[in-house]
Amino acid sequence: MKLGVVSKSKVPARAILLSAALIVLAPFVDMIPGISGAFVLFSSASSAVIIFIYILTMVAHQRYRRSADFIPDGFIMPAYRWTGVIAIAFFAFVYVTLFIAPDTRGAGIAGLVWLACFGGYSLLREHFRSRDLAEALHR
Repeated sequence: MKLGVVSKSKVPARAILLSAALIVLAPFVDMIPGISGAFVLFSSASSAVIIFIYILTMVAHQRYRRSADFIPDGFIMPAYRWTGVIAIAFFAFVYVTLFIAPDTRGAGIAGLVWLACFGGYSLLREHFRSRDLAEALHR
């Protein structure tokens, strides 16, 4: 199943449904003897990933506003220079709070591992795609 496919309204519906299904399963996994705190782990890990997504969205917005593609008559975020930075700082603060409580610390670490693995994979994939494209253009 391709999770990156977007719906008619340009939303990654499959990925959202899979995430929701995993969150719904978490309480049932928590009932399995020998697995304690599964719900806290799943919900905290998904929160960590969502926080990263929001931070990346704010960074993308900041870069878009500075790009040549920016449309001044389009959607305008009020005081974007400050509200974007404040939002990123807030999300970073919320993420750091995951490391305070022992039961959510593992989820914070899992979020960092997720970011390193999938973010690194995405960067490498993009690097090789652009390299292959450059080689194809120079042939």
